[in-house]
Amino acid sequence: EGDRYMYAPPQDHNLTPTGLPKPGGYLTRHHQKLIGGSHYDYERFNTPRCKVSELTVKALNTLQRVQWEINLDLIIKLFELDLADESADLRKYTQINKRITRIECKDWAKDAFYGSDPVKNTERNISLMWARKIINYNANVFWHAWSCDWRGRLYSRGARLSPQGDDLDKALIRFKRWKPLGEKGRKWFFVHVHNMVAGMEWPWGKDPPKKGQSFEDRDAWVDRNKEKLAKLAESPSNYRKELGFDQHSGAKSTTFQRLATLIELNRVVSKCEKNGGDWELIRSGQPVYLDASCNGYQHVSTLLRNRSLAEHVNVTPTIQGTGQVRGDLYQAISDRAFELAIPGNALYDEIYRATGSDETATKQLIGAICSRNIAKQPTMTRMYGKEQTKDCFSGREGKGKPGWYSSVKLGEDQYRCPKPDCGVIRQKEHWVEKH
Repeated sequence: EGDRYMYAPPQDHNLTPTGLPKPGGYLTRHHQKLIGGSHYDYERFNTPRCKVSELTVKALNTLQRVQWEINLDLIIKLFELDLADESADLRKYTQINKRITRIECKDWAKDAFYGSDPVKNTERNISLMWARKIINYNANVFWHAWSCDWRGRLYSRGARLSPQGDDLDKALIRFKRWKPLGEKGRKWFFVHVHNMVAGMEWPWGKDPPKKGQSFEDRDAWVDRNKEKLAKLAESPSNYRKELGFDQHSGAKSTTFQRLATLIELNRVVSKCEKNGGDWELIRSGQPVYLDASCNGYQHVSTLLRNRSLAEHVNVTPTIQGTGQVRGDLYQAISDRAFELAIPGNALYDEIYRATGSDETATKQLIGAICSRNIAKQPTMTRMYGKEQTKDCFSGREGKGKPGWYSSVKLGEDQYRCPKPDCGVIRQKEHWVEKH
């Protein structure tokens, strides 16, 4: 099963008087680790990759003291439960009054839960088994051991059922110790709700949640659409396509997190309306995720006082003269690359030759190459000191092994893989994972 959650609080990490790491975390010594990755291989040769500071140790210990719980509201909405080997039609988690003997995904959500990778499917089933054990045998509370890498990044030792896991893992957990939201917490929770639904197919047409909005606009949008968002939370099976449950929830998906967030929104809004609108009385354990924009470049733009770069990575609030609210460095780089790809440019001339001097096909290929997805990987890794970026242009958006895309249209809802002798037929354009 590998590294995983803990039923008891982890041991604190420490430093020796000479500043050497004294690992904690897991309770058994041979499992304890303060610095992850291949650090100890370097240390054996007297060339350690990093030296851990007291502040890093303090941060890790703070994370290790965090109590987590399984999100019972999501469990009730998304899964069928057996209590003491008997089927139970549960509407509220307070009805769980016996030992859970089975957790199984409801039929309407199975397309999102299970994919074509049997290993991943098994991992998700294991996550459900662990969730059941935590609820049954540990009063629905657990902890994670944490370590850092040589760059200073902090990681939970086990990714599953952690805030660094996949979509399902993040959706299944929340903080055990709920805190009062208050007006400030309400605002950032509403921003998080908007982040979860931005860009989705909006069932009501008017006033859809748009990407690239300011925090204030996101907050205001959720406030004026609370009733509609409540409908999504109360009857997700009626909005499978809009919520993303009609397709598999992959590594970067937010399908399950979206539903968990909407369920919590519906709960806190209902409670607040009942108490007269006082957010100070509303408590929640819902994690709120906020990701920085190109964090390395944010530091560089500030240190160099480069306003143009600062605008593109959201250090300063607007792109001057464009009317944009938020910057997008990856999009700016891909746009610039597209502008430069003209006759006489090496990329243009090579593609023009490869397409048999077909100008239309050349422009289509350049448009596909000079895209945000392609620009992201080399731009991001270059900031970390990567010198060779060739591998960023292979695989699927710079990750994994190169694959084939079923893009040859045979008819209505029928697409074939372009690889010779491949018989894979799909209902929509999709990566072909196996031949």
